[in-house]
Amino acid sequence: MSRKDGQSRSVVAGSKRISAVSITQRWVGAANVVGDLLRKGSLRGGLAERAAADIVWVLNDPGLYHQLVGRQGWAPETFAEWLAETMQRLLLADQLPNSKLTG
Repeated sequence: MSRKDGQSRSVVAGSKRISAVSITQRWVGAANVVGDLLRKGSLRGGLAERAAADIVWVLNDPGLYHQLVGRQGWAPETFAEWLAETMQRLLLADQLPNSKLTG
């Protein structure tokens, strides 16, 4: 193995570790958001804490923003409104806001 190959593998391994840390940090942040909702009594009934954290985690994936804004041409403001509405509908008790995205 050449020195260059070894350096490339080291960079890839380092990137994977950083990515794994980032994913873990996002999930911890999502769990903290859900914990706040639980303490306030705002979490939708019947929704498990772990499932709620998973929902927040996946909706906060930067790839989702990239796909909708970068690839599909959504305005950043439209994405932000959609994300807020989606989280409200999925996570909060008695929250059914009128959608700005329909019609």
